[in-house]
Amino acid sequence: MGENPKPLRVSEVTEMTDEVAALLYVPQEVKDKYGARSSTGSGPNMYAQMAHNPGLLKLFKPLSSFFGMHGLLPARDREIAILRIAWLNRQPFIWGEHVRLGHSQAGLTTEDVERITVGSTAEGWSEHDRAILAAVEQLRETSDIAEATWAVLARSWSEGQLVELPALVGQYQMLGYFQTVLRFELWDGNPGLAAR
Repeated sequence: MGENPKPLRVSEVTEMTDEVAALLYVPQEVKDKYGARSSTGSGPNMYAQMAHNPGLLKLFKPLSSFFGMHGLLPARDREIAILRIAWLNRQPFIWGEHVRLGHSQAGLTTEDVERITVGSTAEGWSEHDRAILAAVEQLRETSDIAEATWAVLARSWSEGQLVELPALVGQYQMLGYFQTVLRFELWDGNPGLAAR
């Protein structure tokens, strides 16, 4: 399927306790925002794979959902950061899904997405957008954000938003590890790293 033809390393849990089944429930507000791309759609359910470790699932899923549903970062800024870390790590599932979300929910253009593949050095970014990209690149490279980059972000973001950025990038770094290591397949309609 798509860019990852390797077989899944961990199957979905099919027999589970009521507590674990409740953790797999997708609220209607999430379906409304992200579309009907759940365990009943095409491809495996990542959370059903994670259900082999219910304690991890119980903690991971709410944090994963938080950023898109209740996070403080503006949608455009959030999607720029997610797409940059996904591109740097060559994470086809995250990249393909968030290109779709970036277009539909954050107003990103095809040109924006193409420039995200180049990063903070690409021509045409605003100072703020360039700082988001640079922050992601710096986090990945040094686990820190340079003072000059931080200062640009601090001019337009609250302290709550500033705190959220490294958590968001770290969450998607971890999510990418999980999906890559377990051979999570692309859903139908997700072209992976070819998405623009």
